[in-house]
Amino acid sequence: MGTPHYKPRAALRFGQALHEAVLEAHRFDLSRYPDVDAVLLQKCIRSLHQYPCCARLLEGKREHEVYWTEFYTGIACKSKLDVLGTDTVIDLKTTNARTQAEFEGNASGSNTTGNWPSTPTA
Repeated sequence: MGTPHYKPRAALRFGQALHEAVLEAHRFDLSRYPDVDAVLLQKCIRSLHQYPCCARLLEGKREHEVYWTEFYTGIACKSKLDVLGTDTVIDLKTTNARTQAEFEGNASGSNTTGNWPSTPTA
């Protein structure tokens, strides 16, 4: 992932920790994330594995890299898919939205409240 030239916000660090804990558990080390709420992180991990529909979505090739050349420009491209399933591609994300409507507003870019908390909440 490299070393960022900026200090990541708490929400980004939480997302990085969850991503690694869920998709790359073999290399996850909580001590690398001292600024992350460990209790909340464990709750999120448990929730993902507790629900069969979520657990099924995490089945497949993890961190699968795809390479191609962009047709019009000839530029070499790369994408890393969080999970490549039989008929799905999963991109694991975190959100601090408390309702489905708030999540949909955040995801679509139509959050008109201007309320963008900087840390994830339970």
